[in-house]
Amino acid sequence: MHPGCTRDAAQCDIDHAIPFAKGGKSCPCNLIPLCRAHHRLKTHAGWTLRLTRPDEPYPTGTIAWQSRLGQKHIEIPEPLPGEPDHTTRDHIRQQEWQQELQRISPHIQPESTIPERYWGEPPF
Repeated sequence: MHPGCTRDAAQCDIDHAIPFAKGGKSCPCNLIPLCRAHHRLKTHAGWTLRLTRPDEPYPTGTIAWQSRLGQKHIEIPEPLPGEPDHTTRDHIRQQEWQQELQRISPHIQPESTIPERYWGEPPF
């Protein structure tokens, strides 16, 4: 469940999202699989994680990571069988990218609505 980690959950440590010592429950709603290296990053190297809230635009089970330097990473779980396509990682990341582009350049239209003539003729 760490961004970019490819370790199977069966080979991972089961960690508390909210630490047990701070009142975190030992239930599926608070337990996440972390490989040993990422478990140690969270426990000993200043990385933090939190489960996203229902009012955030992420599917259930999404984890928001923050590095010790303050960088933020969102890890969206693989969709469960039968979930609609709008919860897939690629779709959500594409939506976030389009929102960020709109935020920094509101005068530019999203890719799908830009007419081909907008870019002009090729230089060759």
